[in-house]
Amino acid sequence: MKNLIKVLYIFLLLGIILVVAGVAAGARFEDIKEAFTEPQNYEFYEQTVEDTFTKIDVDSVSKNVIISKSSAVEKLQFEYYLHEKESVNYFVEDNVLHIVHDVENKVFRFSFFNFPKALYVTIKIIVPMNFDGDLNIKTTSGNITIEGDFKYASLSATSGNITLNGKFEDVDLKVTSGNVKVLNSEIEKNLEIETLSGNINLTETTISGELYADVTSGNMTINNVEAFKYRAKATSGNITINLPKEDVEYQFKLKVTSGSIRVNDYKTKSSHQAGSGTLVDIDTTSGNIRITTN
Repeated sequence: MKNLIKVLYIFLLLGIILVVAGVAAGARFEDIKEAFTEPQNYEFYEQTVEDTFTKIDVDSVSKNVIISKSSAVEKLQFEYYLHEKESVNYFVEDNVLHIVHDVENKVFRFSFFNFPKALYVTIKIIVPMNFDGDLNIKTTSGNITIEGDFKYASLSATSGNITLNGKFEDVDLKVTSGNVKVLNSEIEKNLEIETLSGNINLTETTISGELYADVTSGNMTINNVEAFKYRAKATSGNITINLPKEDVEYQFKLKVTSGSIRVNDYKTKSSHQAGSGTLVDIDTTSGNIRITTN
């Protein structure tokens, strides 16, 4: 009974916060009332882009963005559901395909007992196999998932997760609050990742250039990732790295301010430099460093 009362208090507090935020954002009382009480009615849309372009630019306020390639399409297609207060527009300008999602009054519309399904809050983009261009994807509140081969990928999420799986020329990932996952990927140049709050997980990936990862608050796990150079920083969090060993020598430059360092289960000093070869430069302010070589 006590737990139920606590949950009810939490929902009440959350409701008050959302109402205050809506008023601060300039929403009318009617808009806020509808956001809590109106049924979730969504309509399905499917678009085909006939124009040619060399870059895809997506800006989404509150929808997830999923991009993949398929041999089943000859033109780019994308599908989504819209509430009456939402809009999705697209246009091609200077060889760039722009897809823009917006929400009227920026009031997030839901009922406590009627959360929208993931299907309703997702823009799914299907790209022809012969597209060989860049991606610039930005979400304010939503996840980004990319699968396939592209050139330069610049992905940014204010509140949401980023998942990457494919082949790329260059990659730049930025997250304010959310996790980053890169798996089974090939990157011809550099991979740069910056997160303020969230975890970073890299698995079974080859990077011909430099891997740079920076997390302010969160843990970092790098498992069997080949790179020309490794640089990783954490302000508050642990860094765990399982390095590939095959015919590779490493130069370790490791430092912790508050925490410990272990290399192959051997505990070192808080500032450790050893070896020669591929640079592994790791720095944490508050957290542990764990490195193993296969």
